[in-house]
Amino acid sequence: MINQSLPTDFFVAGGTLRFDAPSYVERPADTKLLRLAANGQLCYVLTTRQMGKSSLMNRTAQQLLAQGCRVALIDLTSIGQADETTWYLSFLDDLVSQLHLPTDAEAWWQAHKALSNVKRFTKFVHEEVVGQIDEQIAIFIDEVDSALSLPFSDDFFAAVRAIHNQSLMTTDAGQLAFVLLGVAAPNDLIKESQRTPFNIGERLQLGELSLSAAQTVWATGLPQPATQLLERIFYWTSGHPYLTQKIARAIAQSPQPIWDAEEIDKLVHTLFFSERSLVEESNLQFIQGRLNNSLQKDSLLKLYAKILGSKKKVVNNERSALQSELKLYGLVKVGEGGNLVVRNRIYAQTFNQNWLRQHQKNRKKQFMLLLAILLILISGGIGIYFWQQSQQTEALLAASYRNNFLATENASLRLDNLANLLALDGYHAEGIALFHSLSFGEQVALFNSVTPDLQVPTETAVSALYQTLTIETIDETAANSQILAAMLDALQKIQPQNSTMAAEIDSWLQGRSAALRGDYDGARINYSVALSLNPDNLPARYERALAQLALNQTEAALADLTILASTDSSWRDRVQQMLADQPALNTAVSTDNETLMALVASTPVPTTIETAILTPTPNNTPLAPQTTSSSSITTASPTPFMTPTMATAVLNEAPLSVPATAPEGLIIYTCYDGNTDQICTIGANGTNQQQLTIGDTTAWYASASVSLGEILYSSRKPGLFTIFRMTLAGEMQQTISSPLAGDYSPAYSPDGNQIVFTRAENDQQRIWIMNRDGSGLRLLTNFPGNSLDPSWSPDGQTIAFAYQEPGETGYQHRLIQVDGIGMQELVTSLELVGGRSDWSPDGQWLAIYAGPPGRHDIYLLATDGTDLRRLTSSGDNLAPSFSPDGNWIVFTSSRDGDNELFIMRLDGSGLTQLTNNELSDWQPRWAR
Repeated sequence: MINQSLPTDFFVAGGTLRFDAPSYVERPADTKLLRLAANGQLCYVLTTRQMGKSSLMNRTAQQLLAQGCRVALIDLTSIGQADETTWYLSFLDDLVSQLHLPTDAEAWWQAHKALSNVKRFTKFVHEEVVGQIDEQIAIFIDEVDSALSLPFSDDFFAAVRAIHNQSLMTTDAGQLAFVLLGVAAPNDLIKESQRTPFNIGERLQLGELSLSAAQTVWATGLPQPATQLLERIFYWTSGHPYLTQKIARAIAQSPQPIWDAEEIDKLVHTLFFSERSLVEESNLQFIQGRLNNSLQKDSLLKLYAKILGSKKKVVNNERSALQSELKLYGLVKVGEGGNLVVRNRIYAQTFNQNWLRQHQKNRKKQFMLLLAILLILISGGIGIYFWQQSQQTEALLAASYRNNFLATENASLRLDNLANLLALDGYHAEGIALFHSLSFGEQVALFNSVTPDLQVPTETAVSALYQTLTIETIDETAANSQILAAMLDALQKIQPQNSTMAAEIDSWLQGRSAALRGDYDGARINYSVALSLNPDNLPARYERALAQLALNQTEAALADLTILASTDSSWRDRVQQMLADQPALNTAVSTDNETLMALVASTPVPTTIETAILTPTPNNTPLAPQTTSSSSITTASPTPFMTPTMATAVLNEAPLSVPATAPEGLIIYTCYDGNTDQICTIGANGTNQQQLTIGDTTAWYASASVSLGEILYSSRKPGLFTIFRMTLAGEMQQTISSPLAGDYSPAYSPDGNQIVFTRAENDQQRIWIMNRDGSGLRLLTNFPGNSLDPSWSPDGQTIAFAYQEPGETGYQHRLIQVDGIGMQELVTSLELVGGRSDWSPDGQWLAIYAGPPGRHDIYLLATDGTDLRRLTSSGDNLAPSFSPDGNWIVFTSSRDGDNELFIMRLDGSGLTQLTNNELSDWQPRWAR
C-alpha cells in the first residue's frame, strides 16, 4: 500500500506539469522567460527532451494571463503533417480560438487567396492579431522539431522572424512576443544555406534543478529526512527534472516508510538499469534511438567515447555541429570549466563502455575492409586474384554489405548492397533472409527506387528473390504480389540481360489475379505461360496445381505436384502436407507414381533444426492435478481521444468453480541464459524445456499461435525493438515490422491474419495493427499518455490494452473495438495496476496483476467490469496468461528469490512451480 502520510499526486514523472503543480521547482530560466515574454521579445528554449520545456511554458503562460496578457499555446504536433495551406490555416485557427479573436480564420484566408501562404500568415498576424488586440500578446510555439521535416518549415520560421523584425519598426514594438520551444538547435529552424540563419532573439538555457531549491519545494512530498533522500537522488540524476521526479515519485508511492542510500540505489537500478529499461524507459530510448539513427553515428560515438573516458578533457565548442548534436540528445552537457561531461550517473552507467563497444564494433569491421581493399590495390593483379580466393576478405565484404544495408534508409543504397551480398559465394541465403527482414513497405520501396543505371543490382536482386514470394492458397490476397509487381516495374525500367524474366513475372501475376476473380481456367493458362518461359519457377507450378485442383483436373495437378516433390525438399514437405489435408487426393495417386506414393505412405514429421537447449537446474517434480470425468484490415484514421464508458469492479473473495483438469499445452516465455534474455518454451507439465533463440541481443514479449505453428516476439537485433516471427521449433526467424521503429508486445488475432502490437516513438507508446505479413499498418490508439501491451479478445472484435495517463505510474485496463470505437474503461480500486493482461478463452475475464513494486498479485477482472477476484496473496506475481481450456493461469513470481514460472487453477489451487533455476524466467504466454 502507498504511504498514506504522503500526497499521491505530488510528483509527476513524464508529461507536462500543471502550472500549479506542487512539485514544480523554479530555475533561473523561469524569471528570465517571464520578463522577455512580457516585454514582447522573441526567444527560444531549444534543448533536449524531458527537461521541463512545456512545464515552463505552462507556468509562464499562466503568470502572463494573470498580468493581463493575451496568450496562445500552439502545439505543432496537434497540427501534424498536413499540406501547406491546411497547416497554416490550422495554426491560425488555434490563434483565433486562444486569443479570443472575432475573425473567421477560414473566411479571411479564402478572401486573401491571391497571396502566398507565407504572406497571408504574416498579414493575418499584423492585421488580425496585433491590429485587433490592445494588450500584450505572447504566442508560444511548442514542439517546433515536429515541423522541421515539413517542406515549408524554412518559410514558416523565416516568417516568424520577419514578423518580429517588422514589429520592431512600428508603434506596436514590444507588444508581441514569440516563444519557440522544442528539441532542436537554432540552425535547424532555417536549414537552407542560401537563407539568413535563424540568428535573432534570445536563447534560454534550461539547466538541471538545483538541490537546494528541490529540498525546499519537495520537503512535504517525500518521507523524512527529505534532505538526505534528495542528496542521494541528485547523486544519480544531477537534478535532471524527469529522472529526479521519477525516482521521487516511486519513493513517495512506495509503502516503505524509511529509505537510505542503499535502498535508493536499488530503486534506481530497478527503474533504469534493467534490460527492460531500454525499451520501456522512453528517456533512455530517445537517446539510443537518436544516436542509432543519426547520419553522424560513428563520429558521435567517437566523440562520446572521448567524453566518457575522461582521460583528456573535451572542451565545449559552440560552433561544433557534432557537439551540438550530442548535447541536443541530452547525453552530455557543459560541465565545470567549460568541458563536456556525461549528463548524470544514470546515463553514464546505462551508456557505459560495454554499450559503447557494442555500438562501435562495426567501425572496426569497416576499417578492416578498407585495409583489405587498399592492400589489394597495392598488390596489383596477383593480389586481386588471391583476394578473390580469400574467404576472409569475402567475409569482410559480406559484413560491409550487410552493415551498409542495415545502416541506411536510402532504398537505392539498400538495393545495391543487397545485390552485392546476394552475388557473393556463400551469402545467397543470408541476402534472402536480409530482404525478408524488411517490412512490407520497405520491400516495395526497394524496387520503386530503381533507375536505369541500377540495371545490374536490380536484375541480381530480382532473380534471387522473386521465387521466394510464395502463397499458400489459390485465393490468397498476398502482399507479396504487390512486391512482385514492384519487381516487374523495376525490370521494365532497365534492360535486363534475362529478357524473359519480366514476361514470366507478368504472366505469373496475371495468373494470381485471375485466381482471385475465381477464373481458375484463366489462372491455369497464365501460369502455363509463365512456366513455358521458366519451367523451374516452382511457386508458379504449385499455384497452377492449385488452380487445376479447383478445376477438378486432378491428374494434371498431380503431375505438377510430382515435379515439386521430386525437385526440392521444402516443396516436398508442402506437397506432403497437401496430401495429408486432402485425403480424397491420396486415392487419386497412381501406384505407379513412386514419388507421391512414398509421401502418401509416410507420416508427416516436423522439420527439426539444431537449437540451443537450455539445461535447467532440476525442478521440483510438478504434481499433475487429478483428472476427473467431465482478415485484411481496412485503413482507418487514428482514433481520437474519447471519454470511455466506465464500469467499476468490486473485489469478490468467493472462489471460482473450476474443473480439475490437468494442465496441457506449450508455454512460451522469456528466459535469461546468463548473458541476455532469450525466448524459451516449456511443457505445461514442466518438461521439455528448450531455448529457441540465441545470440547477444535481447528477445522479449513472446506469444504463439498453435494453428499457425508460429511464435511472435520482439528483439533488438536491428537496434530498436522489432517484431520477429519463427516456428514453434525456433526456425525460420523473420522480421515483420520495421527495424527503424520501436515495436514490441505483438499478438496474433484469433484467425491469425492480423497482429496487434505496441510501437514506442516520439516519447509515446501507442497500439497499432498490421496484417500478418507486415502490410496494412494502421494506428488504433492516439490518446494522450501511453497505450501498450494489447491482446485480442477470443472473437477477434475487441482489443484489451493498458492505458497510462500522462504523469501516472500505474495503468488502467481499457477495451476498444478493432475499428477504434466503443472504448470501455475497467475501473478497479487496485493500486498501481500493471500493464500486461490476457483474455480468458470464453472472453469473460482478463487476467491482470496489480500492487506496489515488489508485491504484485494476480487478479481476474470481468470484461464487463463488474467482478474482480484475487488469486494470489504472497510474493511478487506478474504477467498472467490463460491456458487454452481456460482452467489454468501461468504467471511469473519471485517468491523463491528470483523470477520463476508457476501455474495455478482459476480458484488459486493447484499451485505448481514449473521452472527452478538460478536465472530469471518471466513474461510467460500459453500457446493458444
